[in-house]
Amino acid sequence: MPGGRVASRDAGAASSLPATIPIAQHLAQRGGASQHPEVRVAAATLAAALTDLAQLVDQQFLHGGGDTSQVLASYAAAHGHGRSS
Repeated sequence: MPGGRVASRDAGAASSLPATIPIAQHLAQRGGASQHPEVRVAAATLAAALTDLAQLVDQQFLHGGGDTSQVLASYAAAHGHGRSS
C-alpha cells in the first residue's frame, strides 16, 4: 500500500505494532543480558526480527535511513506513537 500506513487501522492504539515495538526492543535488550542461555537466544532472535522489520519498513515506506532504533522510532512517530523526551 504505497504512501499508506503500514499497520492496520483496525488495531487498537495501545496494541498496534508501532505502539508495541518499544516493548519488544526493551525485551530484546533485557533478554540479551539474561543469565539463561535460552532467554539470550530468544532475545537475539527478537532483535534480529526487529532489525529485519526496520529494514523492510524503511525500504518500502519511510526511506529515511538510520539504524534500527531510529527507523523504528520514525515508524512509531509516523503512527502517532512518539517517545516523549
